[in-house]
Amino acid sequence: EYSAGIYIERKKYTDELSRYAREHLLELSLGEEELSLVYKSDISSGTLSKDEAILEYKEVYRRNIERERAAGTSLFGPQRDDIIINISGHEARSFASQGQQRSIVLSMKLGEGDIIHSRFGEYPVYLFDDVLSELDDERRAYLAGKTDNLQTVITSCEGAERHLKNINVIIAEGGTYVPSHR
Repeated sequence: EYSAGIYIERKKYTDELSRYAREHLLELSLGEEELSLVYKSDISSGTLSKDEAILEYKEVYRRNIERERAAGTSLFGPQRDDIIINISGHEARSFASQGQQRSIVLSMKLGEGDIIHSRFGEYPVYLFDDVLSELDDERRAYLAGKTDNLQTVITSCEGAERHLKNINVIIAEGGTYVPSHR
């Protein structure tokens, strides 16, 4: 029963995140890259009711109990589920460049913010650690536009000021705060 509940909620969340993140990556890549997230589970990948998911999990566990006993660990269940990330029809894990991987993560983070906004009416504080280093100028401008009026913390080894507006810059050199001239 618990496995089925976890499956249902994760599947719904992954589908919702996929919709938002897809739109962000399409905009970020100027329509050239399409993102999809697929929730991979031991049970049917279709839309299931909780009762159907319970029945499927019972069957998976029944068929594989001896394998789990022999292994001495859980081989099946929601703790073993995964999210497959595809970019333009290819699995991102083996296909995406480092810049594309950063763009995917950025799209997913922005998508998570959209979900929070849709549920609670406000955006979260975004934290981006060195995200600018592997984005081209167009993608940096996209990030700046999407976060312009939102609380955002961006760490960067290079100057971010030319890409972002309405910002407070804190510079640290050698572990010491250096006053900004902005």
